Amino acid sequence: MKLEEGKTYTFNALKTVELPGGEVNLMLKGPDGNKYLLPLTYYQGYNLVSQGPLQCKIDKINCSGKVFLEPVNPFYNEGESYLFDVRHKSEYTDSDGIRCWSVTVSDRHGNLINVPSELVTGLKEDAKKISLVVERISKGKLYFTRRREADDLDRLDEGNIYDFRIIKTVSGPDDEPCYAAADIYGDVHLLQVRYYSHYGFKVGASFRGKVVRYSSGSRKTVEPENPWFKPGDKMRVTVASCSPLETGEGFICDGFDENGFSHTLTLSQAPAGNSLICRVVKIRKGKPVIEKAEE
Repeated sequence: MKLEEGKTYTFNALKTVELPGGEVNLMLKGPDGNKYLLPLTYYQGYNLVSQGPLQCKIDKINCSGKVFLEPVNPFYNEGESYLFDVRHKSEYTDSDGIRCWSVTVSDRHGNLINVPSELVTGLKEDAKKISLVVERISKGKLYFTRRREADDLDRLDEGNIYDFRIIKTVSGPDDEPCYAAADIYGDVHLLQVRYYSHYGFKVGASFRGKVVRYSSGSRKTVEPENPWFKPGDKMRVTVASCSPLETGEGFICDGFDENGFSHTLTLSQAPAGNSLICRVVKIRKGKPVIEKAEE
């Protein structure tokens, strides 16, 4: 059985495990028969028990195949609206000279959450509560639905490949450097520089990109074609290090390909030699996701 991002499954809690450094985890057995570790520090107030069934969503599967679990929140569901207590609010002027509210609310676990300013534009000064829609929950933290933006790729179909052109480099969310890329309709989309700087993008350069979703329920985004790899390609990876997984089932190996790019692989058995033949499953955020190819 293969677990899928965005789907919820029943796991079985086996015991708590303290890792070197003092981090306490709950060891879970998944419906696929594998064991997983859930860091308990993110889930204070969830009343998680050391034994018994536990519903968890597959929050993310990263490029090395590591699975990140999100236990079902006892009070909140994604996509639903709730009233939150306003703990702090102040007014400020943004870079465009527009007066905005900075608002902090608390959830039922007592966590303080900063609310995007666009969601509290009409908030009254004496407001004690505010209604917000929970967009997603990750590591026990609530994220609220933002206003729809021009970068939603409404006019581009998921799964299709389009031509794009880099028009400039800008500051994106959280002031992160981004490439601003125009599509065939002239709509502009942001690509984080840290994922694609090795592609050699310059202002005025064109590239082909596929419209994808990285996980179920996430927004569409653009994944530029990788200059070196495409899904289905095979490559030789030289193994640099290999160590057992914390769950005791399988191994995690670090290596590099013939172009010098680094890769991380999760294997059921330690490699017999110092190299592996691997297959490119997909490209995600500028990096090939690979798996050991069948002999």
